[in-house]
Amino acid sequence: MSSSPIEPGLSNADEPVVSVLIPAYNEAAYLPETLRRIRDLDTEIPCEKIVIDGGSEDGTRTTAAAAGAIVIDQEGSGIGAARNQGAERARGEWFAFVDADTGIDPTYLEAMYGFVREEGLIAASSRCELTGSRRAIVPQFIHNYLFPRSDRPILLGFNTFVHREAYEAAGGYRNLPNEDKVLSRRLTAVGETGYHPETLVQPSGRRVAEQGLFGMTRHYLELDAQAITREDAGDRFRPVALAALLLTLLVGLAQGYHGFGLGHLTAVLGATGFFGGALLFVMDISRRRIFLYGGVVVAIQITVWVFQGTNHGLFGLVLYGLETVLAGLLVGNYLLYRSDRFAPPIERANID
Repeated sequence: MSSSPIEPGLSNADEPVVSVLIPAYNEAAYLPETLRRIRDLDTEIPCEKIVIDGGSEDGTRTTAAAAGAIVIDQEGSGIGAARNQGAERARGEWFAFVDADTGIDPTYLEAMYGFVREEGLIAASSRCELTGSRRAIVPQFIHNYLFPRSDRPILLGFNTFVHREAYEAAGGYRNLPNEDKVLSRRLTAVGETGYHPETLVQPSGRRVAEQGLFGMTRHYLELDAQAITREDAGDRFRPVALAALLLTLLVGLAQGYHGFGLGHLTAVLGATGFFGGALLFVMDISRRRIFLYGGVVVAIQITVWVFQGTNHGLFGLVLYGLETVLAGLLVGNYLLYRSDRFAPPIERANID
């Protein structure tokens, strides 16, 4: 080890093994607690903490510097760009991406470092507990029990532990909406990723508290729609997948209208299934299983209509036609993702 002076942001040694990277914009209310918990980590692993400030107008920079963090000014805009800039400045072999409003357990660093090494992973996330709103239990359930079960686990930006070489091989965060989802997909082409079921982080549930479940869902649906249509989204959803999603919503709306208009509880339940399916579709629970899910939903809808009676005139014919097209799109989407032609051009990493 070198005997050079310890610079701000560094703990335990002058050559960090882990770089904790925190993008921040006007986070003076939350950042002090996050930095305190990083400072109080129960670990012998050398680490540094870097705050990437996006032009804050409150005391974010002063707070970060006072807590001993390395503070760098973000160039450009976008949280993906901020995280990438932090990664370029970082010296650690591993990156721990944490948001400014996220608290971590004292054992977080030791647990995550040990977990990825023991399991041979290139990246991992862990269990979360959203704070500040009782309604946050819904996204918390999705984070803890659905995202880890995806064929390509979604490593959320407020809690991603990733090897430097894997991060670089995947191209880092893209400056896109839902940038963490895009990186998660690309990382699975580099190597194995996973979730630590015991380690806990506590991100703020302020978004759901401020916007409600509907508002939060709409927010992320909008981000996904933007990401899907961006030309530089890399392995984004294919147009056929977007068409299937939009058609799913359309049929759900029609089913809901029909159910409420005629008092058919089965139609209302069917519409609920479509809306729920659309949400799971957008949240990328398991794209390789979209065909199976879609086939089941279409079968349920047709069964519902048979029980209601098939004599629904033009309205019924339109819905049956829409469901037939939806089934075709789902099959097309399945075949596209089975095709090697659409595999992301990323070499797998061999990281010890």
